[in-house]
Amino acid sequence: MSAWNIMHLAAAHLVNVAPQGVKSLVDFWAAIGKGAEWHHGFQTAFGMSVEQCHAAFDAFRASL
Repeated sequence: MSAWNIMHLAAAHLVNVAPQGVKSLVDFWAAIGKGAEWHHGFQTAFGMSVEQCHAAFDAFRASL
């Protein structure tokens, strides 16, 4: 699987597990646009740390 395909799969998975779906993605970019540190903006928007997201995505990929 190419890096491009993995990126799309990761984004789709993130939106699917995010508390507010696509709105979480919009909230993340809005926070970054207002100067939030990206790790904090990610945690706030998606309800998980970047490390938790990576672990969840790795588990998801392994289940495919």
